[in-house]
Amino acid sequence: MATVGCPAPGKGPKAERGLAQSQPIIGALDAYHRTKKAYPDSLSQLVPNYLEPVAYRAPVEYHKLQGDDYEISFRYGGPGMNECHYQGSSRKWSCSGYF
Repeated sequence: MATVGCPAPGKGPKAERGLAQSQPIIGALDAYHRTKKAYPDSLSQLVPNYLEPVAYRAPVEYHKLQGDDYEISFRYGGPGMNECHYQGSSRKWSCSGYF
């Protein structure tokens, strides 16, 4: 079911804001991995050497996955509830939502 005039999950200003806020975190995770040969257990380990404190406060969730991988995600509302996930190994965003 499509709602006329509503952006698809992952599209629109709120999604674009979340994607933009995630970019410094993805860059910091990549830099940390190049140096340490592993991903951190939490984003707090990136501050201040790899990530500015202001970027760390972005509403992004981080999960270190088994193996050498991670996932970050963010949620936003309006219309409905939407969630976007980024997996480090695939380097792709996947967004979904519901009304």
